[in-house]
Amino acid sequence: LAVNEMPSFKNKLQDMGFQIINMGPEESEEFIDDRITYYEEILKEVGLL
Repeated sequence: LAVNEMPSFKNKLQDMGFQIINMGPEESEEFIDDRITYYEEILKEVGLL
C-alpha cells in the first residue's frame, strides 16, 4: 500500500494509463479469478478458445 501511495510511482502508472486499486491477498485472488472468467468468455465468443 505504501508503494502505491508514493507520488512518483503513482504518477508514472497513471501516466501509462493504469488505475491503481489497493487490494489485499484475498481480494486480489478474487479479482484475478473474475478477470480470467471474463476474458475466457470473450475469447470463446470470438473463436479463439
